[in-house]
Amino acid sequence: MLKDTYYRTLKNIKWFYENNKALPESNPIIVYSMRKVGSTTLTSTMRKAGHFVYKHHCLNQQFNAELRHALSRTGFKPQHWLTDGANFSKRLDKWRAQREKDNPEKRLKIFTFVKDPLAIALSDYFMQLFEFMPQVVAAKGLDTVEGLRHHFQTILQTAIEHNAADPATNFLGKLATMPNVWFERELKTTTGIDVLDTPFPIEIGYGVYHGHDNDVVLIRTDKLSDVALDAIAKLTGNRPSALVEKNVRAATPQGDLYRALVDTLSLPQPLVREFYRQPWLNHFYSEVETEDMIAKWSRSR
Repeated sequence: MLKDTYYRTLKNIKWFYENNKALPESNPIIVYSMRKVGSTTLTSTMRKAGHFVYKHHCLNQQFNAELRHALSRTGFKPQHWLTDGANFSKRLDKWRAQREKDNPEKRLKIFTFVKDPLAIALSDYFMQLFEFMPQVVAAKGLDTVEGLRHHFQTILQTAIEHNAADPATNFLGKLATMPNVWFERELKTTTGIDVLDTPFPIEIGYGVYHGHDNDVVLIRTDKLSDVALDAIAKLTGNRPSALVEKNVRAATPQGDLYRALVDTLSLPQPLVREFYRQPWLNHFYSEVETEDMIAKWSRSR
């Protein structure tokens, strides 16, 4: 018992120290993105290549607090990525203060992503159901592809047309605009870079941006397998030998169910088209590519 207490105490001291000191690296590498956009693959690739990589989703203190408050109102437990982000943000502030004082040549190396918004919505809502609303899964028979397909279509329709008061529905409806919100309230606030006001090379699949103390690579997830190694080399000077494909959900019991849902989901085209009526899409995707995404989810081709 005494030994266990001793090790728990050491672990708590280590956690407190690591979460309250400035980042030790001269040029920290951060995978900083929305959730459910494929960031795990890039993170795993760089770590296997020997880089120490931080991975976070929400570093804006105000936005972070708003999300935590919203989750608490729905009854969801505080999520670790929000707590981790709040702690990391403080460490980042300390790193920046030290940088200005000691070495203005230091740079943050940041990787971020943009992805098909309906793919994000489907992935995130699927996770919310099975991790945080198991009672809904059991009550509504959502352990089958057909049940999930019908349920997802229903709540998506409700979210877009009626903006219903149900927290889960509101959450899903807002996912269509989430990339625009995230780039404005997260990336721009943290880096000073407005990616939506800077040309993006659609034909290449990733763009490089430079802020006051940071360099940012923004990658389209659908181009990840083609451009990831070049993008990593561009930012770090070190090109990994191969991409480490990693799908966290594939290792879960629901992995097969999710893949089957993605492969067969067919939504009414007017509903899908309404979901894609987001101005930010035109910045990262051509008109043809957007139409292809609409066709994919409505199975119209």
